[in-house]
Amino acid sequence: MIINKPKCALFVLVALVTVVAVQFPSASAHAALASQTPKFAQSQDEDRAALSDNQKVVQQLIECFNRHDPEQMVALMHDECEIHYVGEDGKAQLSANRAQDIEKEMEQYFKSLPTVKSQIRKSMEAGRFVSIEEHVAWTVGEETRSQSSLGVFEIVEGKVRRVWYYPAYK
Repeated sequence: MIINKPKCALFVLVALVTVVAVQFPSASAHAALASQTPKFAQSQDEDRAALSDNQKVVQQLIECFNRHDPEQMVALMHDECEIHYVGEDGKAQLSANRAQDIEKEMEQYFKSLPTVKSQIRKSMEAGRFVSIEEHVAWTVGEETRSQSSLGVFEIVEGKVRRVWYYPAYK
């Protein structure tokens, strides 16, 4: 293969200008990027005013979870809300697809783990989706156990429509 040196030099120059423009955007480009940047929240202790409406829905859901109040949890969900659990193989399995079923499932869950509490460690909004790093802790006898997971919530018309939970980790 023969490389034409003038074209090669032009390519290098264009690549260099592109790298510089990406690393050092103009003030107007920076402002445009900032307006499109997803909103982050670092923890549930952050000021609720800093959260988007969709993030507030997820925050309220976690607060209801911590009160062990399945009825109020379901009030924040669409009637045909779907809960999916993503396996290690990347395939999602539907756990429940109606708010009524989710309420029953959560009642059983709280009976089996009466001390369970959840905390949002990080949250990010991207359009109608809110992703969270959720940390859950509970006690068994004298032992405290915990795990974290990535959860992605689809919010439609102010209610949770779908949730995907990814494999838990320590």
